[in-house]
Amino acid sequence: MSGQIGDNVARASGVIASAGGGANTPSFLAFLSSSQGAVTQNVWTKIAFNSELFDTDDTYDNSSDFRFTPGTEAKYMLFCQVGGIPASDESKSLALRFYKNGAVYSERVFQTVNDECWRAGSGGTGWNFSHEAIVISDDDDYWEVFAWMDMHVHTSDWNVIYDSSELITYFGAYKIII
Repeated sequence: MSGQIGDNVARASGVIASAGGGANTPSFLAFLSSSQGAVTQNVWTKIAFNSELFDTDDTYDNSSDFRFTPGTEAKYMLFCQVGGIPASDESKSLALRFYKNGAVYSERVFQTVNDECWRAGSGGTGWNFSHEAIVISDDDDYWEVFAWMDMHVHTSDWNVIYDSSELITYFGAYKIII
């Protein structure tokens, strides 16, 4: 077999073999299966993704710490989406963060225009926003998702939501094969 890394190579038997290899595990997808309830504005709040669609290596804790601990040193794609409904229609600034070992790793900030909110869930008004990052993790790092909202005018709280018919608030990761 000859070729360069990343090439697919045809063998004499007719089988095509990939020069890459490995599995993109651990991987998981966790989601919110009930409302997280009222969350105070201007406070970074950990999102408690309390159910799992899958978890290949039991690396996501969906019952107490709500965190991903890969257990394997590698590069990972982290992704999340959070849906919410503000207590008033005047949400202005929304943000998501990935925390690594309890410290901020990356952040994405969203600004609304003319006090408009986005659709969140089937038929609801509110917002849903996402964040992604490619990260390098060692075997004992852990990853969490935090959300924040500032309504600028009101001091109302906001609700992190779920929808039983579709995934709105979720967090996932998978190992990247290079």
